Amino acid sequence: MSNLVTKLPRPTWHLLAMAALGLLLLSGFILLKDGGQGASAASTPGHAAISADVQAVLPGTRGELITSTSGYNGEGRILAVEVPRDLAVTEVGNPYAVADAAWRIRLLAADLAADAPDVTGYQLSSTGVSPAAISPAVVGELTGTLPPPAATQELRKLGSASPEATRAQLESNIAVLRKGASGAIDNVTIESLQLPDTAEHTAFAINVESGNVAKLKPFLGDIFVGLQTGLVGSENAVIDGLAIVLSEGSKPIAGSWIATRALTGAILSSPDFPMPESMAITLPFAASTNGPTPQGTATLGATSEEPQSTG
Repeated sequence: MSNLVTKLPRPTWHLLAMAALGLLLLSGFILLKDGGQGASAASTPGHAAISADVQAVLPGTRGELITSTSGYNGEGRILAVEVPRDLAVTEVGNPYAVADAAWRIRLLAADLAADAPDVTGYQLSSTGVSPAAISPAVVGELTGTLPPPAATQELRKLGSASPEATRAQLESNIAVLRKGASGAIDNVTIESLQLPDTAEHTAFAINVESGNVAKLKPFLGDIFVGLQTGLVGSENAVIDGLAIVLSEGSKPIAGSWIATRALTGAILSSPDFPMPESMAITLPFAASTNGPTPQGTATLGATSEEPQSTG
């Protein structure tokens, strides 16, 4: 399995970067309410629990499992998440918030599918926001189909490290980055996402803040690949997901989002901060878990694309 940040082909990256502004506006699919029938449906939480899980990973939204015929095995269920109109309109101009929202729901859908194989995808929508303004390419890209269970069988180490061990690994990676890029990083924040079912279903969202991101350009490989050490990035991943956003002050300028069980990754950068196709890992990251140990130069599957403005 290749590095998950680079797994998707160029057209997918292009659509994420160029069309992410419409993500929270997605609506218009013909789906049926799930009646909770069948053995597979019984293995997943009820409506109230699903809504609570969605709220936990993406506050201000609501969700449910609904039936669909678009899965890899015919009829199945998808995680449908409703974004309030005011939140959708507020966030639609921020491609980083949009990409982050999609990542969180993708994580949750893949987590549910680990116990209920008939959960085959996810969808974000917002009632009251017309889909007419959204191009067909965006609509097609901004729902997600999960891989069939057989495709994730190589992820044998997933969940093998405790939340405490993976948090320690992440903090060690950040310490290496801070030391190597001395003076260029103002602050690093970590958010832990506890997914349902077991304590080992864990993901982290990191925000690296700098007052002068130009000083960090030699360390982009260390930020977006080196910080994956011992955590994600190959079939040896031990956690469900990792999001990394680089900000200049409070303004995001580049980000990556990996969802391990969904076998997807996304990368996005602003027009004035293009991401190179190749990024070298220059700092001595070390894995204390039995997770991935990326080294050398990482080659992305696509060049960075400029997010569009709404003005």
